[in-house]
Amino acid sequence: MHYLVKPFLKSGIALLFIITTFIRCGNDPKEIIEINPAFGQYISAFTAGVISSESSIRIRLMENNVYFNDSGEPIDKNIFDFSPSIEGNAYWIDERTIEFQPKSKMPSGIVYVAKFKLNQLVDNLPKDLSIFKFQFQTIQQAFAVDVQTYQTYEKTKLKLNKLPGIIRTSDVISNEEIEKVLTAEQDGKPLKISWEHENDRKIHHFQIEKVVRKEAAEEVVVKWNGDLINIKDAKGEQVVEIPSLSDFKVLNIEVIQEPEQYVLVEFSDPLNETQNLNGLIRLENNNTLNYIVENNQVKVYPTVRQTGTRKLFIETGIQNILNYKMKKGTQLDVVFENIKPAVRLVDKGVILPSTDGLIFPFEAVNLKAVNVRIIKIYENNVMQFLQINQLDGDRQLKRVGRLVHQETIRLTSKLPIDYGKWNTFSLDLSKLIEAEPGAIYKIELSFTQAFSLYPCDGEKVSENEMESMEENWEEDDEIEQSNWDYYDDYYYEDYYYYDDYGYDYNYQDRDDPCTKSYYGKRKNVSRNVLASDLGIIAKAGGNNNMTFAVTDLRSTNPIAGVTLEIYNYQQQLIGTI
Repeated sequence: MHYLVKPFLKSGIALLFIITTFIRCGNDPKEIIEINPAFGQYISAFTAGVISSESSIRIRLMENNVYFNDSGEPIDKNIFDFSPSIEGNAYWIDERTIEFQPKSKMPSGIVYVAKFKLNQLVDNLPKDLSIFKFQFQTIQQAFAVDVQTYQTYEKTKLKLNKLPGIIRTSDVISNEEIEKVLTAEQDGKPLKISWEHENDRKIHHFQIEKVVRKEAAEEVVVKWNGDLINIKDAKGEQVVEIPSLSDFKVLNIEVIQEPEQYVLVEFSDPLNETQNLNGLIRLENNNTLNYIVENNQVKVYPTVRQTGTRKLFIETGIQNILNYKMKKGTQLDVVFENIKPAVRLVDKGVILPSTDGLIFPFEAVNLKAVNVRIIKIYENNVMQFLQINQLDGDRQLKRVGRLVHQETIRLTSKLPIDYGKWNTFSLDLSKLIEAEPGAIYKIELSFTQAFSLYPCDGEKVSENEMESMEENWEEDDEIEQSNWDYYDDYYYEDYYYYDDYGYDYNYQDRDDPCTKSYYGKRKNVSRNVLASDLGIIAKAGGNNNMTFAVTDLRSTNPIAGVTLEIYNYQQQLIGTI
């Protein structure tokens, strides 16, 4: 979870809503941080939660500041203090935003207490508002190694192979650092490792080169050691079997659940992709299967989603790329586990016609409820919003929009539901909001561990507890709407600076629905929708001409007699058609 400061108003008086955080990691100061909501008069956003070790630290003021300087030079004043100390400089980003840029990467897993000297920017402050104290933590760096099945460089040449894999890190890391952690050897001799790194610097693809298959079976030993880059408790190894050239067999079987369910069967040799696999690979209680053959892999698709344990039969007679038949079949149990709790959107449309109400469809699995938030971008602010956003953007929402609704929605139906598979649900937005033509609405769906139906050991959330959570959520609706103009909260993407981790986040548990680390903002989905029955197509032609077509989205018929107004970037009317 994220620890947010949210004051509330009662009888016209600002009262203190205390958020208490007990931090149990990194340098473990167990300090209680209390934010005085009166700071909301001067500060609209600040860095908090768990952030990258390469992040900057930001403060955004409520108003333009007279000390703003756009020279790009560091601020002369020593406006930030950090404990532990951080070497670096503070800069003006714009008239309201100050950013502290650390000189070097911050250590991972450290809790920092920051003091921002607000009295250096605002005159005549009350003494208790002179220093703004806040807290953040750097991500605890960790990594996971996934060694995959070897593959031939050329399908018909079985002797020389490559062994691919992926390293995923919890925080950004340099290419040079991550490449130090991995080694591989065959027959006691080191093997070359090639790398490709994704731009986010958290996903790192490696390929162990020139793995040789011989007449006798051998092994490739892959080792990793986080100590080499100061990541503790991150040592391990994986021994990969390299069968003999004459041993054509099944190497690995894995059930893949998403986005489509199938059984992945990996063989020691590339396969003859033209052979008919019907009857050669069978799944218990499934008469009809579909197969996709790719190199040394077969993807086996059941026509109906499976649950529970099934026997998989792999018969002799399957041919490799050289038409040699596998001599020994196998059978084993495969387990189709429950799908992890998730929510996803059905389509990518951003214009929502009024046909049959304003219906917003989505899909969910292993969830009994979702939280819904709706932020309205006012029609007269749409041009301002589109100056820095596409239609589906979410930057600087507070300048143009307002939270207009939030609610916990139970996922129920008049018909029996199998919650263990993806089901389609719909929100009728006309029952939640009064849609203003021309306005944009940001619809956000989220869920917590309490809404999960995924089977886990331990205590379950009772019906009474569920109802209490719904009541608290809906009570917060009035509070948050009344405080829109008083203080920012986490749903303004560009105004609350944090990464998607809570203080109790554990990278190793990130994919385990039975832990808190699985849940959070990264599981949320959102879409902007424009309430309109009209669609406009604009086509640029030669001689600086443009052609416009307007259609009725409910019937797709063209509409005549429409007046179009064209504005420039400065929101000035430049033409009417």
